Amino acid sequence: MPTYKPPAPPKDVEKSIDSLQRIHALISALALGEAVRRLIQMPGTPEAEFHLSVLPQFLALVCTIVPFYHGMHRHLEATYLFPVDPKHPRGVLLIDFVVFLVEASTFFALASLFNASGFYWVLAALLVFDAIWSGLTALITQATEFRWCVLNFIAAIAMVVVLSLNVFRAGMDVWLLTIIAVVRTIFDYQMHWHFYFPFEKDETTVGGNAPPSGENPPVGVVAPPPVENPPAEENADGGGI
Repeated sequence: MPTYKPPAPPKDVEKSIDSLQRIHALISALALGEAVRRLIQMPGTPEAEFHLSVLPQFLALVCTIVPFYHGMHRHLEATYLFPVDPKHPRGVLLIDFVVFLVEASTFFALASLFNASGFYWVLAALLVFDAIWSGLTALITQATEFRWCVLNFIAAIAMVVVLSLNVFRAGMDVWLLTIIAVVRTIFDYQMHWHFYFPFEKDETTVGGNAPPSGENPPVGVVAPPPVENPPAEENADGGGI
């Protein structure tokens, strides 16, 4: 059974998306590089040394930046390269990119704040910022962005609660905040697995009815073969019925 291949997007749109993704990837890579450098070599120290004190911040940053980076690329591809809804306003592409650029730059700033007390406050603010964008985007796109909105708001509220309570032993609150970030990422991938990895077949589509005329099945979905009409039976005179 042949696999359905959506029509290729216009070259100008494809090149624009590719350029935006490259810029975002560069800033995200700089953020990760700075995070690794802070983990093994603090500013002002000539020799490399593993700093266990910033390990929670490092884990929280990595566990957040990976799904953000992954989701940004998948959002651009699903929305602008192979849109399910052709009526999606392409003019918001610039707004999306500005949002992603701000988020990537914030990750770089977070990598420089490992020893600062405001690290998790900035991380919580970033989740709220992304939740607001997700909620607004969900009004015109898929439900995936709405689930991002809810998930990020819940994670941000949990972080603010931990940050506001002074009932934890020294160092315990930092690990609790990191656990919140890790759990958020786990739920993110669990809830949006088919969005992040659209390679698996949709069992509700395969073997079912073909999509309506003029509509394209989702990327990676195997389109059912067309139904052929059976040949007309011939009567005794050799003609059709």
